[in-house]
Amino acid sequence: MAKKMRKAFTLIEVMVSVMIITVVVMALYAMNGNTSFIYEKSVHAMPVNQYLSFFTSHAQYGFESEESTLENLLEGFDVEDELRRELKAQKVKILYSEVRRIDMSEFGAEEMQEVLGEQEEPIQKEQGGNSSVFELGKTSLILEENSGYILRLRVL
Repeated sequence: MAKKMRKAFTLIEVMVSVMIITVVVMALYAMNGNTSFIYEKSVHAMPVNQYLSFFTSHAQYGFESEESTLENLLEGFDVEDELRRELKAQKVKILYSEVRRIDMSEFGAEEMQEVLGEQEEPIQKEQGGNSSVFELGKTSLILEENSGYILRLRVL
């Protein structure tokens, strides 16, 4: 018996293809929405991150808690006059909080040897360890509509 040639798609084939296309379009639409959200969030956070970068480039800033203007914060930096006028009115609150303090004098020679491992030469008992103090702190910069923070490490 000879096979009959079809001239059109069946209803089920059309419905399956429409469902596949719908799923693909919805996935692309969801990806676009997620990307737009991430982009808007990063654009919104960008100014605070730029202001926080001033803290990392200058050792004296970022270890205090005070209210100030951004112009006062940038007085030691070479900034264009137009940007300085824009920043003059923006109030900023700087909050510094100590996260952790590590006093190296608390560690004896045996503990330091454990940290260094076997490959390093032994620590002499009369050395008494290191007397450095490390402070890990969090500097938060709070603007009217936005905020951000950086972690800072300083040796006392």
